Amino acid sequence: MDQGIAGVIAGIAGLLGAGVGGLATAYGARIGAQKTIEAAQTQVAQQSAAQHRQWVREQRRQACFALVDAFGTFARVAVDCATAVENEQALPEGHREELMDHTEQLVIEGAHMQLWGPAQLVAAIDDMSGEVIEFLALMTRWERIRRTGESPATLQHQEACEDRWTAVKEARDAFMLASQAALTHD
Repeated sequence: MDQGIAGVIAGIAGLLGAGVGGLATAYGARIGAQKTIEAAQTQVAQQSAAQHRQWVREQRRQACFALVDAFGTFARVAVDCATAVENEQALPEGHREELMDHTEQLVIEGAHMQLWGPAQLVAAIDDMSGEVIEFLALMTRWERIRRTGESPATLQHQEACEDRWTAVKEARDAFMLASQAALTHD
């Protein structure tokens, strides 16, 4: 009888051990599956964030190129206009209208850049756009001042145009530095 009770107790202990072992295995499998899912979700989130940063950087790069191109077409006409003012001549035929069109295009491209940031780049673009608009305003007033023939007014306007053109170039240089920083860091 003692052997029978011992056998029953051993059987119960075996069943309890198997049950506890099964529960521990199931719990371990559940925890392992959760950790695997969490790791996969983390990896996907990090990969998605990296791809998004790359996409934004590419959009920013394309917008910077478009703005540099717009500045180039503006500058080509602006130099001709600044030279005419320096030589006290009329602006070349059609240049005032071209300058207006190129200024508008440059400002539009600058506005596109505001979508992509960062703040330092947007600030540099705003400064450049403001200087370009001021330069356009001076060129627009040149014909009226030139026709008056008043030497002090003409000289003052020439100096103002020269100063503004210098400010435009400095603002463009600041934009280029901000662009380089924005495109190489993220």
